[in-house]
Amino acid sequence: MTDSRSPARSSRPLVVCVGEILWDCFPDRKVLGGAPLNCACMAQSVGAQALPVSRIGDDDDGRAILAVMKEKGLDASRIQVDPDHPTGTVRVALSPQGEPTFTIVEEVAYDYLAWDEGLREPLARCDALCFGSLAQRNPAARATILSLLDRAPQALKVYDINLRQHFYSREILAEGFRRAQVVKLNDGELATLQGLFRAEFAEGVAGFMRRFDIEMLAVTQGAEGCTLHARGQTVTAPGIRVQVQDTVGAGDAFTASLILSCLRGAPLDETAFEANLLGAYVAGRSGGTPPVDPAALAALRRQAGR
Repeated sequence: MTDSRSPARSSRPLVVCVGEILWDCFPDRKVLGGAPLNCACMAQSVGAQALPVSRIGDDDDGRAILAVMKEKGLDASRIQVDPDHPTGTVRVALSPQGEPTFTIVEEVAYDYLAWDEGLREPLARCDALCFGSLAQRNPAARATILSLLDRAPQALKVYDINLRQHFYSREILAEGFRRAQVVKLNDGELATLQGLFRAEFAEGVAGFMRRFDIEMLAVTQGAEGCTLHARGQTVTAPGIRVQVQDTVGAGDAFTASLILSCLRGAPLDETAFEANLLGAYVAGRSGGTPPVDPAALAALRRQAGR
């Protein structure tokens, strides 16, 4: 997919990732997470400049997030501190197959994400802006996120929807679809959308994309790989086999790779393979933002026949 909104791309594109940053609380440990943070971390690991935009509490969990971000070399300058609401947390239970089930705590700091004048400059020059649906569950954060999208007309807008619990609606999703060029979701979420947007899907995926002027719809299918729908073209790429540790963050790594491939204007089949590769790499390691070992990633690439 090529992109004409920005006439020149730097060798390290600026990717702004806005939304929830939180602690994933496993039975035996806490891991820094949230789809925007995971995506930012992995995008930076594979060549981007990443700027997470979120809000944490003025508490020990919030200070621990800032410490981990510093360790990972992530820019925390646009992480707001909320004096009244706690840092976000999610209780994570894992099935025997490593599939997570999430219980997401409400009324936390990222629900109150606010406009920050310091965002004006990076928004004006960013190459891509990635956002999701979970952080829009509260009207305050939703208004801020929509404003950020409107203040970055040159950026590639990537909508990574997360249909968690009851934290979405047709109206919230549609607002994002109207602003996005790229939409990423999994096959279960696609089925849910087909129920929520029956009229828009009356002519299939292509009709839905035309209705909202979406340039690419990326559907992940777990171990089976992914399908990318672009205007006039569909590519299905098989999954890359790994010994799964847990799948937390694998979809966010997929999104990070997808963004960079779109910014490069890579062919659709290459885009699908690279996104599958980074997603598989993360699924084969514990936690949502493992360090990227170039040698291990290259070995996985060879294993996949590339």
